[in-house]
Amino acid sequence: MIKFYIELLSNSDNGTKIDVSLFNGCDGLKNIAIPGSVTSIGSGVFGNCDNLESVTIHSGVTFIDRTAFDGSNNV
Repeated sequence: MIKFYIELLSNSDNGTKIDVSLFNGCDGLKNIAIPGSVTSIGSGVFGNCDNLESVTIHSGVTFIDRTAFDGSNNV
């Protein structure tokens, strides 16, 4: 489900920003790759994702909010 959503972001005209707290508390999220079309990762987007271990961020991302990964201690 999450991979599908990220793919939709990468294929949409408005998929340049991952909005505030979008995946906050998503314990099922373990690994994620942010597509090159995304330029901004908002506040708390991946916060409190207890099982998140790996994040690949492509060079198109020019802004990551300082709280984007708050509480995700395994990243």
